[in-house]
Amino acid sequence: MKGATITEKEDAGNRTTISERRTARNTQNRIFDDQHRRKEKRQSRVEHRTEW
Repeated sequence: MKGATITEKEDAGNRTTISERRTARNTQNRIFDDQHRRKEKRQSRVEHRTEW
């Protein structure tokens, strides 16, 4: 997981660690998806302008 920071607590069980990793991964995926959606929207606008 590139760029994600995982904090593991010393007395935490595997369940907490897995949950923290899942949360970090889901957040990273949401950020990527949002960036990708904005990029597609921008490209769509440019294509629409060039059609006129």
